[in-house]
Amino acid sequence: MKNKVSEWIIKRGRIILCYIAATRIAGAFFRITKKRFINDKSSRWGKAWWYGYLLNYSLHLDIESIRSKSFPKRRVQKLMADFDWFQFYNTVFQLDCIAHIIYELSIGYTPIIDDTWGVWDQFFEQPIAPLNENENKEDIEISDVPQTLYTPSSISKCKLVRTLWHRLINEFCRLNEKEKMYIDKECHDVLSKGNRVMAIVCRGTDYKTANMPKQPEVCDVIAEAEKWMKKYNYDKIYLATEVEAIYDQFEKAFPGKILVNKRTYYDKAMKDQNVKWIGQVSFDRENDNYLKGLEYLSSIIIVSRCKALLAGDCGASNMALLYNGEKYERFKIY
Repeated sequence: MKNKVSEWIIKRGRIILCYIAATRIAGAFFRITKKRFINDKSSRWGKAWWYGYLLNYSLHLDIESIRSKSFPKRRVQKLMADFDWFQFYNTVFQLDCIAHIIYELSIGYTPIIDDTWGVWDQFFEQPIAPLNENENKEDIEISDVPQTLYTPSSISKCKLVRTLWHRLINEFCRLNEKEKMYIDKECHDVLSKGNRVMAIVCRGTDYKTANMPKQPEVCDVIAEAEKWMKKYNYDKIYLATEVEAIYDQFEKAFPGKILVNKRTYYDKAMKDQNVKWIGQVSFDRENDNYLKGLEYLSSIIIVSRCKALLAGDCGASNMALLYNGEKYERFKIY
């Protein structure tokens, strides 16, 4: 027994030492090469250097120390968007915001997020400190970085990426009080209806027609869900989908076991309005963009608080993984 314990400690100790050595070497490399690439944000080598530099910076980021400092250097990151679907909350938007936050912190500025449509302020607190009564965003320097330098290309396939971005999301994407109360209530209302609720994310609409990751067939997801419910004793399914026809298929397969939150489905509206992207859909209601964003965000967080996840590869499922922080009993991303 002692030998096994000793071997385990030695093995883990070697891994830890290798990790420390690698990060120290990486830190030294970025310090040495900083003068060469600090102003190079457009070339292939410059982008690669900035990505590695910001990754290394994020791994060692002491957020408590940053929050305890004063904020003499504040800079607005104005986020612009070329696509209609940026007008309401989505996963790409949130990851881009975090990437810009990390960049501003790394060069000594305290970031302020100011997007074109005010999406950030509708849902989240400012990442480090709120504007005080003597500050005006228009009087603060505007960031000169037009493109994102640090965003993961793959989330679900790498545990290190998931762990790191879970920490960054927890620290920087804090819901404001109004939205937190609404979403916590939605989570309670949905998840209290079952003892062991598994989540399923099933996308259709633009994911079926655009150049997006291929989504699984609904029948395959239903078959897998049946196995999970029997084998692991899940009693309810929270279904996140924008397609009413998919909801009908699941309700038929699992009568009385499908849970949903307050939402508006998109498939019929897209057909009626002849649009390609769900962000282009307009429902006849006041504050439509805000409500679409709230429905989407609350759905992601409900998914993240379930016991397990079965999903297609899409922004919602990847973001739910990040919010969840490796607490799922099991998950499968097709």
